[in-house]
Amino acid sequence: MSTYWYFECMDHDPPLRSANEFTQHTDDDHYLRAVGLIHSRPVSADSLESDDDTAGYFDRNARGFLAHHPHCRIDAVGEYGERRVIGLGSTDTAQAVAIEREAAAAMVDIEWQNAALDCRRSFYELELLRDIARAIRNGEHHKP
Repeated sequence: MSTYWYFECMDHDPPLRSANEFTQHTDDDHYLRAVGLIHSRPVSADSLESDDDTAGYFDRNARGFLAHHPHCRIDAVGEYGERRVIGLGSTDTAQAVAIEREAAAAMVDIEWQNAALDCRRSFYELELLRDIARAIRNGEHHKP
């Protein structure tokens, strides 16, 4: 079942929700790209990572919202109310940031393991996932 997922900026009261969805599933490439974008902020609203129409649509939506929230705490909210904490803001403690980076990197590692078992994935995609996990762990801004 598809569920549209939206960003929510938690540094506003009430939180600001993105007008457009950034993915339909929390286990797809669009979700992983969005997590990578959060950890790569600031991002440009107009640079795209894919020529694919669907990927371009989700990427534009993600970048459009994140470009206006470069240091904010970001959650993901599903259309039925499920919530996931994704990105801490720049004012949080170093320990909290380190914990969240590791969690995000672990999620990318799991995706890499799943992708390695999927013969449809290219070597480039596998290396990109590894690079994203490494960059997140190191606190680097990763731009795939």
